[in-house]
This record gives sequence, C-alpha cells and structure tokens, in this order.
Amino acid sequence: MRRLISFISVAILTMTTAFAAPTVIPKDAANNIITIADTANDGDIVSLVIANSGYDTGDILASSDSALQFFDSTEAVDGKYSFDVKINNDIGNNGTYSAIVNVAGAIEKFTFRFYSYDEKLNIINAINSAADVSDLLNRYSPTNNEKVIIHAIKAYDLDSADFWNDANVNDVAKIIFCGKGTGYDNDADAMYDILKSSIYVAALNASSAKAFNNNVLAHPELIGLDTSGNIYNDYSLSLNSKGVDSVKSAIIGSDFISADEAKTVFEEAVILNLITNNVKYGNGHVQGVIEKYESRFESAGFKLSRLKSIKNISDLYDELSSAKVSTLSELAVIFNGYDDKSNNSSSTTGGLNHGSMSSNAGSLPTYIPSEVDTPAAISFADIQSAAWAQEAIEALAKLGIVNGKGNGVFDPDGSVTRAEFTKMIVGATGLVDNAAECSFSDVNSHWAYAYIASAFKHGIVSGTGDNIYSPDSVITREQGATIIYRALISLGNKLSAEANGFSDSYMLSDWASEAVNALAAEGIINGKGDNMFSPKDTLTRAEAAKIIYSTMNLFLSEQEG
Repeated sequence: MRRLISFISVAILTMTTAFAAPTVIPKDAANNIITIADTANDGDIVSLVIANSGYDTGDILASSDSALQFFDSTEAVDGKYSFDVKINNDIGNNGTYSAIVNVAGAIEKFTFRFYSYDEKLNIINAINSAADVSDLLNRYSPTNNEKVIIHAIKAYDLDSADFWNDANVNDVAKIIFCGKGTGYDNDADAMYDILKSSIYVAALNASSAKAFNNNVLAHPELIGLDTSGNIYNDYSLSLNSKGVDSVKSAIIGSDFISADEAKTVFEEAVILNLITNNVKYGNGHVQGVIEKYESRFESAGFKLSRLKSIKNISDLYDELSSAKVSTLSELAVIFNGYDDKSNNSSSTTGGLNHGSMSSNAGSLPTYIPSEVDTPAAISFADIQSAAWAQEAIEALAKLGIVNGKGNGVFDPDGSVTRAEFTKMIVGATGLVDNAAECSFSDVNSHWAYAYIASAFKHGIVSGTGDNIYSPDSVITREQGATIIYRALISLGNKLSAEANGFSDSYMLSDWASEAVNALAAEGIINGKGDNMFSPKDTLTRAEAAKIIYSTMNLFLSEQEG
C-alpha cells in the first residue's frame, strides 16, 4: 500500500505528458481481460494503476478501497512491457477508466473505455436483432441510452482508433449489417475484430489518409491480408512508387460492403501493377509474375495457352508492361488481342530481364531507371555481415538482377547455383534471346532455360560434360569468373590477360586461367585473403553481386568516358 501511495503522489505532482499513451486491446472478453502494453527500454521498471469507472486516479489516495481497480509493476523485456488486466466487475462499472503508467520515472495519464462481457453479449444480440441498416443507426440500445451502432463502437473503445473520425457511421452500419447474415456468434472477441474491420473498410471508402502510412496500406490485417504471403510481400517489395499509388487509388473512395471485397480489389490491383509498375526495369519481370499468379490471370480472362504459339514474346511483354489500364480484365484484352504477326520484329532480346540491348551490342547496357520507376532503395536486414558488398547488392536488387529470399532476407553467405548466376549475368548484360536454343539434356523444362540458352548462344557458358549443364549445382569462383569474362568478350570488350599474382594460381583449371587473369587485372575480382583466389570455393551470393556490379560499373564508366 505504501508503494501505491508513493506512486500516486508522484503522478499527481508530476502531471506532465511524458510519452504517448499505451495501447489497450481486448485479450479475453469472456473473462473481462484486457492487455495494456507499449515499448520501453529493457530493464525499465513499469508500474500501472487503474481507477474504477467514475473515479479519477487522484481519488485513490482518499478512497483506495472503492476507487482502485488495478495496481502492479513489471520489468520491460525485449523492448516492451505488457500487463494483462482482469477488470473486476464486482467493484467496477461499464464506462471510462482513468489510469497512470510510470515508465522508469516518466509519468503518463490516460483513459480507456471498458464494458463487461455481459454487456458485449447484449451488443451482439442488439446487432443480430436489427431488421435493417437504419435499425442499427436509429434504434437505441436496450441497456444504454445510445444508438446501437454508436454504443457498439464505444463499448469496444474503437472510437479511439486513428481512422474512426474519417469513417462514415452510416457506412460502418451498412458493412456490419451486410456481414451478419443469419447472425453473429456470441463471441465478444470476434465482434471486436468485426467492428474494427468494418470501421477500417468504411475509412477506405471515405478515402481516409489515416488508412495509409506513406501511401502504403496501414492495417492490411483488417481486410484479411496475410502480411507474410506472396501478394503482400510483392506489394511491399516489388512495386515502384507509381505502382503503390495506383493500388491506393484502386481501393479508396469505393463502396465496399465487406473486408473480403476490399481484399479482392487490393490483390488484383497489386498483381496488375506487378506487370505495369514493377521496380524492375524493362519487361524482364513479366513472365515470372504471370507464372507466379497464373490462376489469377486466368480468372481475369487471360488466355495463357496463347503463350506457346507467340514467337516474339518480348514484344508482347513490352505491351503488357507499358499498358495504361486500371484492371486486370483490361490487361487481358491487350494480352488476348496481341497480334504476333504484326509485331514480327527481328529483336530477340528482353523477354526475361532488362530487354533494352541487342545481342550484338559492343558494351554493357546503361541502366538509368527514373526515380518514378524505381524505389529510393531496396535494403535487406542481413547484409551487414557483407558490408563490402552492400552497395552492389542493393543496386542490383533495384535493377532486378538479384533478388532476396523473402521477408527482407538476402542470405549473402548462401551459395549460388549455375542457373542463378547465368540468369544474373544475362540480365546484367541484356543478352536474353527468347528464340535461343540449347541441347543440354537437363535444362529442357528448367525455369532458367531461356537464360541458359541465351548464354550458350553467345558463347558465355558451356556444359559440365556429357551434354549436361548441371543448372542446380553450386557455381565455383573460377566458373563465375569465366562466365563474366566470356560475356564481356561476347559484347566486344577487349581485356588483357596479365598474370594475376595469386599465390594459389596453380589450382586454377586451364580453361579458367585466362579469365581469372583478365578480371584480376581489371580489378573485377579479388582474392580472399593471404593473396589466395580459392578458385574451387563456392561463389557466395554476396560475391556474385559484387563482381557483377563491379563489371557493370567498370565498363559503363569506360563507355561513358
């Protein structure tokens, strides 16, 4: 009790706002349990006192028995603190509760609204018994002198949501009524989610700026989106700024009557903009997007079977990626109406990655995407251990030449397969040729066939023996150097093969010696310490990005100079 009195006394004397109020969310409505939580420094001692409804925290000193609802302390762990508070209805009432939190001496006073489980069941019953939308809007709650819809929102303390003020209450009522069907279950926790989701959808309908954060959907979970799923990850990582704005335009100012409807429109807008406003430059992303979301394209009316008969597929992908349409169905019209005969150009580059350079070009292509077409940066959470390659990784990721492994992970120390490295170098040099063929027996149905065939046509790669390419085998450092060297020669660049001076040069394969010598002389490759090149070691993802980026920078600067 002495600790409580001291706490309240300090709080009353301080009476200054030190930080934002913590969040208050339902945890177990059936047992009247809420969670009050926020961030804090590890080790901070945090105390929380809650006064009963009808009292202020200052009243606790004079009448603690009737005024005090809760008091406890905890220690912040992993940058946060949390209290699970069971509201005692024997001493508390429905309504607004006053509270004070003390975080390592910093005081914050706040209020929250709480209604008992029994009252929330009454609210669910009142919603289920509504005959129509106007009934929700105009009929009074049987247990409170408030309209049913308003009482429901206040009882769950959702009028404190940052987007509530932008939502039209009539719209909220319509969404709730349309979703009730034969009636909502007596699940007070589920009703909280339903009400919050309905408010958010109404805020989207009202074009609320608070429904977004820097033009990105602020609460995707409220319309049922899986934030770890493919579509949301692609929305976060693969759309340029114009694409993000386009998705926003598709889902605001609408007349959605459910979260599912908003989710469907959002997902279709993302998939459309993955084609038309991708962070990757050119049309090299189109095939992958279509393959990834094949069923969604077919549902939108795409006759994907046509792809087998189109010869100049790069031209089709150019049309799709540059299309000015607002729906997938409109894009399907372009796809289905594409006339291969009228686009019978001799260009053979571009279908899969950065198709802006012809196959007989004499130097590396200059990639200068505009700020509109590319994000400010693409970063990964795990590349600090490869800081020497960070610039290369982020620059190539921005160009679509390398990709992460999802969830912000690049895996810089991971190995690179022969197929993956071939794709990287073909994308970096713009040598994709969709008409190219190769006869390796193990790549006919491989995802990288077009890249491998293109590289083979230009003399960049050869097999590993017995007419096989071993696309999924890891690539060694000397193999990677040889492929880059051949690509540069194919593009008309002249390199001198000076002695490299590596102390383990004797370990180089005969076919790799010239390439390693030439790239070392140009500064494209370096040793791994102790003047060792380690030619038989596996090439890591960070190393692959670094040498490709160095190649592009060196020969682009020579071209421009």
